[in-house]
Amino acid sequence: RHILGKTRPTVGLLTIGEERGKGTVVVQRATPLLEASQVNFVGNVEGMDVPLGGVDVAVTDGFTGNLMLKLSEGIGDLVRVTLREESLRDPMSTLGALLMRPAMGRVKKRWDYRQYGGVMLLGVRGTVAIGHGRSDAQAVVSMIDVACRAAELDLVSAIERGVAEATLHAEQAASLQPDESSEHTARADRSTNPAPVEA
Repeated sequence: RHILGKTRPTVGLLTIGEERGKGTVVVQRATPLLEASQVNFVGNVEGMDVPLGGVDVAVTDGFTGNLMLKLSEGIGDLVRVTLREESLRDPMSTLGALLMRPAMGRVKKRWDYRQYGGVMLLGVRGTVAIGHGRSDAQAVVSMIDVACRAAELDLVSAIERGVAEATLHAEQAASLQPDESSEHTARADRSTNPAPVEA
């Protein structure tokens, strides 16, 4: 909301299928928590939905997310190498590649992680941006730009307010739920101490 300007970003839970109940125990337990939260949760999403922009935010654990990012980088490199090889296979393909050069340049720019630099590190009371291990000078400059925008928007305070609001919402929702332990105790009392029967 604060960095990208999306007032109500869509949030999806990354798993192996769109159906409820798909995925690991951690994913299954995360589903009701996201449903009860105030975020714009749209349900489960699969890996193929993420690069196509199916949701604004894909929730996953760090291990799975890192694997997906690295796999996406590899696929991007594979596409680039394959296009270069095929464009040199015959004169007609080479001519077509020359005509497509401006468009391919724009595609390369859109896919270049250096344009985005890095992301904010959550869980730290301060403005910290992290980037790719192989970040070059251009990526570092973009990362500094991201950090500057986060500082100007006071992103840390915004996250703290969001967490506090979400916690309050969860506590209020929990207080409205019936006390199952009390009901269970009442049922047990009735079974052990039945009401007297009038003669």
